[in-house]
Amino acid sequence: MGLRDNLMAWEQLMALVVCVPLWYLASAGSVIFLKEVLVVDENAVSGVVDATTAQLICGVVGGKLYEMLTDETSGSSETAAESEALVLASAFDVAGTAATNWVIIVGGASLSQVFKLMEPPITVVVSFLLLGELTSRPRLVFMAITCAGVYLSSSSAAAASEVTWRRHAVWLAGLVVMGTSFPLRNVYSKRMAVKGAPAYTAICVRGLALVLPVLVGRVAVMPTVSTHITTNLTLFVGMAVLSAVYNLLSFRVLSYVTPVTHAQLRLGKRIISLVVSIFALNDFTLSPKRILGLFAAFGGLVGYMFSPKAETPLKLPHHGVGEDDDDGKRVSFLAKDLLARGITYVTIAFLILGTNLTDPYYAVPYTTRRPTPMPADHRTPVRRLPFYNATTRHRTDGLFHDGTGRSTTALRMPRVAPNTDTLRF
Repeated sequence: MGLRDNLMAWEQLMALVVCVPLWYLASAGSVIFLKEVLVVDENAVSGVVDATTAQLICGVVGGKLYEMLTDETSGSSETAAESEALVLASAFDVAGTAATNWVIIVGGASLSQVFKLMEPPITVVVSFLLLGELTSRPRLVFMAITCAGVYLSSSSAAAASEVTWRRHAVWLAGLVVMGTSFPLRNVYSKRMAVKGAPAYTAICVRGLALVLPVLVGRVAVMPTVSTHITTNLTLFVGMAVLSAVYNLLSFRVLSYVTPVTHAQLRLGKRIISLVVSIFALNDFTLSPKRILGLFAAFGGLVGYMFSPKAETPLKLPHHGVGEDDDDGKRVSFLAKDLLARGITYVTIAFLILGTNLTDPYYAVPYTTRRPTPMPADHRTPVRRLPFYNATTRHRTDGLFHDGTGRSTTALRMPRVAPNTDTLRF
């Protein structure tokens, strides 16, 4: 290795040493601000659209400022061709951002960080399918340990939830989109002509064009802005700015490493965000089972990072519209463009419609706001709850609701003594 190669490796190492801690701190601050301004209320759906739009706008502005203040050698966002990789990366970025904001509103910031521990195994699969990047067997073993830890730390929250996951496709869809969108975005960004912060800027520009029709529809249908955003406007702006900062730093790091290594670094960011949100927001109850799951997940992460790797050289082709006038290429690009728009609009519409059809106070596991207890007298008129039969006072699955946010087979409706008129059970 020559002197120039050594200098470049040293420059990349110093950039990682500087960027990674700032990346982690900006992420933790953004999570705290997100939870403060995005809460369950009557305008929760509009808050998801507003937060996603603000994050994309700050990403564009921050990316342009970053390009003006630094001398990027990987190109400028203005030179990013309208390629299939850019189209799909922007769509997955918008879908993942919207799903993350929705999960933070209805499930809590800490719980959203736990589920994002699933990103590395997804990144391994996607990298192998799209980039041909291989992962060694020891790393796969430690990744399985991480997945088991994620299951242990999250399944207890589902068991104590108001409604089980099996009956809420919206909640499951939000988790799936949140866990798969960012690995796909990162892998497709490696196929773009530009790298680093300019790549994220180009993704935000394209994503903002996808979100603007949704924002117009949101203003027309739901013109009211969430009161938690208007009263905490400074925190809302700070959230969007910090989101842009940590994404720009994230893409700077991604330009130096492979997507799988970047996913491991994202896990470190998630761990710090999880710990900060546990103590700063107090929205995640620590139980022995969850603590065991978190330790298993963290142990799997550490073992993964110290295990041998088996990575193949990446093939990073990129095709712009102007590079080839072949009709087949243009048809392929148009098909990918339609696919990207479909991913964006279907994801946001599914979350919006699902939130309108189910009450977030009861429909989503482990919300920080608990439902209003039911009256002790079962004959007193009560508020109709989702999946609640007002005639039999039972859930549709045969479970009786005891008013504490739990469903149990041990509590059944008490029998009422018969009188001379009717028999009531």
